[in-house]
Amino acid sequence: MKDVSTEQAKIIKKMVLDKKTNKEIAETTGLKYWEVRDYIQYIGLAGIREEMLGRKPGRRKKDGYNKGKDGPNADRHLCKTCIYRGRHDQVGNCSYIEIERHSRGMPAAECTVYVKGRKRKALW
Repeated sequence: MKDVSTEQAKIIKKMVLDKKTNKEIAETTGLKYWEVRDYIQYIGLAGIREEMLGRKPGRRKKDGYNKGKDGPNADRHLCKTCIYRGRHDQVGNCSYIEIERHSRGMPAAECTVYVKGRKRKALW
């Protein structure tokens, strides 16, 4: 994480308390958006911001993640140990179509082709 000067830190804290967005804070301080975001999370202002806006801290990961989806793999827990799991930078994070040369024919939440084991290499 980039070092934030004490002056920038004061500006960031004041702007978070004034309910400014990370983008507005970045433009004012001259920092990059992700530097502001990381700094706010690092010093604990993210939780304060959530409370001020009337939200529970961490709601996106706990309460909102895959909400409304059902199926044997709705929370994607099977994907972590499946032989078809893809690279971390891959969209969708599943290599089934690349390995088997056809679609699995269902969304990840309803996946029935799960096979536990070591990750297989796709044949590029």
